[in-house]
Amino acid sequence: MNTNSEKILEVKNLTVPFLLEGREVSIVDDLSFDLYPGKTLAIVGESGSGKSTLALALVGALPEPPALKPRGQALYKGKNLLDLSRRELNKIRGSKITMIFQDPNASLNPVFTIGDQLEEVIDLHMDLDEDEAYERIIHALREVKLKDPEIILDKYPHQLSGGQKQRVMIAMAILVKPDILIADEPTTALDATIQMEILYLISELQKTHHMATMLITHDMGVVAEIADDVMVMYASQSFEIGKKQAILEKPAHPYTQALIATLPSRNKDLKPIKGAIPSPLAKPSGCIYHPRCPYKWETCERKQVELYTVKENHLARCLLYDPTESKKS
Repeated sequence: MNTNSEKILEVKNLTVPFLLEGREVSIVDDLSFDLYPGKTLAIVGESGSGKSTLALALVGALPEPPALKPRGQALYKGKNLLDLSRRELNKIRGSKITMIFQDPNASLNPVFTIGDQLEEVIDLHMDLDEDEAYERIIHALREVKLKDPEIILDKYPHQLSGGQKQRVMIAMAILVKPDILIADEPTTALDATIQMEILYLISELQKTHHMATMLITHDMGVVAEIADDVMVMYASQSFEIGKKQAILEKPAHPYTQALIATLPSRNKDLKPIKGAIPSPLAKPSGCIYHPRCPYKWETCERKQVELYTVKENHLARCLLYDPTESKKS
């Protein structure tokens, strides 16, 4: 999608199978996308689309079982992350590729101070003496706009607000100057007044550090604010991929159109999407969105749907764009 800089991560035909009720089912199914330094790719879709599974698969953090070995490629600087040994992957995870999760309480250890936990990151991934480590930590806390960082170091997680804890997690993620930052619903657990502050902070740091960012969200409003490129996911598949402007102004897939219709507007009522995302164990035949789609026709219920070109650098998984199909209304 972006030809102005070299890819830092190239994902090709990534499939993440799980063993569920004695069957192998794909929680992520044949995804392909690229990440570029200084750019944000937003992965958007309802809960159950496979977004978080995708992120955890890239860093080798899925529980096995029920997860099985992923198939495909995730090429980071020419190395396929999916083929690396645990030891090799540990050198990359937490240093070159870092993650922020939606609930900082689940990521921060309640019995250690913030300083102890930041020092542990330095010890694991960087060769710095005590003074250098301290300066790096203080600088990171200032970068995430935490007041009195020297005081923050001596505090325990329960002594901080939700917004402060998430800022600490962001500081922990940028501490080692990663190439790739994965942010999995980083504002979901925060008050609405804090959410935009955190999003703008991530966007600002991404540009300052020239990181590639993969932002996972269910909120098209978040996409509108800070994304460069967008991949819409539904029930394990990519449904639409393109530049943010194209996706928001001229969404091609009916599901993307429905997601955008859920955005608050002064001029219209909210339009919830009817129905629910299917279970991985009970995916419909043909287009997996067809039970909820207001534009479906008979072919949608039986034909395998691929990603088709809408325009240059804009793809959609919908038979409306299949050149072999006669267009129907």
